[in-house]
Amino acid sequence: MALTKLNNQSLTAVTSAGIPIRSGNVLQVVQTVSDTQYVLTTPNTYTFVISGSITPNFNNSKILIGFSTGGLANDTSDIGIRLLRSVGGSDTEIMKRSRQGYTNIASWSSVPLDIKYLDSPATSSAITYKIEARIADGEIQIAAGGAGGDLNRMALIMSEIAG
Repeated sequence: MALTKLNNQSLTAVTSAGIPIRSGNVLQVVQTVSDTQYVLTTPNTYTFVISGSITPNFNNSKILIGFSTGGLANDTSDIGIRLLRSVGGSDTEIMKRSRQGYTNIASWSSVPLDIKYLDSPATSSAITYKIEARIADGEIQIAAGGAGGDLNRMALIMSEIAG
């Protein structure tokens, strides 16, 4: 059997050569990083935090989304984050997450904010994933942490997984 060496071949060229892509293989990873700090004080209103875009190679691919950052909460009963998928400008909420228990704290408390979700968008068109956050009351500073509100970076990572 002859050995074929691939040099900088695209996924399309590799698959057209008859080399299969196995289900579950990571096809691409895209990361968006931000140093922007957000202060939320308006109750029950979602505020944009970060977004990133990925274009799947195949319409049966899955997208593994990971988001994480730190925050500081002050006297809030509920902190919520949600994940939206936008294809062709139309937003669809695909996941929500809430954290509770930051009421009646004497000072600022650190809050980890994260999402992990495996999406099945069924498209090979460009997809934008957006993270939004809200509070029930009080205040939260997103992408802040530690004494004195030191800045934390936030990251949104999108990995295309072969279907």
